[in-house]
Amino acid sequence: MTSTQIQAQKRQKEDQAKKAIDLAMQSRWSDAVEANEAILDDFPDDLETYNRLGKALTEVGRIRDAEAAFGRSLELSPHNPIARKNLDRLQQLDDTEPVDMIHGCAVGNTFIEEIGKTTITVLVNLAKPKVLLKEAPGRPVKLQSEDGVFKAIGLGGALLGQIEPRLTVRLVRLIKGGNMYEAAIRSVGEEALLLIVREVYKHPSQSGAMSFPPKEIPARGMILSGSQEAFDAGDDDTLKDWSNDDTEPGDDDAFGPVIHRIIGNNPRDDDASGDD
Repeated sequence: MTSTQIQAQKRQKEDQAKKAIDLAMQSRWSDAVEANEAILDDFPDDLETYNRLGKALTEVGRIRDAEAAFGRSLELSPHNPIARKNLDRLQQLDDTEPVDMIHGCAVGNTFIEEIGKTTITVLVNLAKPKVLLKEAPGRPVKLQSEDGVFKAIGLGGALLGQIEPRLTVRLVRLIKGGNMYEAAIRSVGEEALLLIVREVYKHPSQSGAMSFPPKEIPARGMILSGSQEAFDAGDDDTLKDWSNDDTEPGDDDAFGPVIHRIIGNNPRDDDASGDD
């Protein structure tokens, strides 16, 4: 093979890999499976492609096929940490029907952390690891209020855990005042799940109150034993420390109008209703 042919083959592989990565970033996992399999037709011993294929197969619920892909990665590179870590996780799962995916939700406005409008919190009373490991950063989470507790519900309807009590108290009061919030997974591991909660609508009656005052501590201070991998996103992540906080001084006045709302109401309805 001439040098020109080698260069052309290298460019072909790079183009195919870029396409596969772009599909994964858009959460188009079925298409990503096909794209990576196409690469392997031409480059059957490409380590990175097997790792990408394993991830895509996991997302569409083909657990045993994903294990085979990561297993092949380990054959090519016995000490590959990506393949080993994912294979260890998959061995705790069974083949399952894939949950509904929301294309393009891997990154977006949900992950833009705005002072006063977002907070990152650790879920408590977590689901079992085999439930958590089916989730991924970027997926939206439904906050469901029940008996004074906010439950975090995944896309497939699985209970992931609960919002910590102090933050729950604050959210309940803000939502009664007319605010609305959404949540998404920030990072997830076998024994920890970080959730980002974001204000999506502020009722005029709450204009004087921040949803989440910026009283932060390093994320490392919140890590529980065995949950390190949930914080792989980076050392600079910070968590709001709600352990000694209910509401800020002066919030009682700001929460004056008690207007009952549920997450997801139309903001226009809030404006139309006034201060009933």
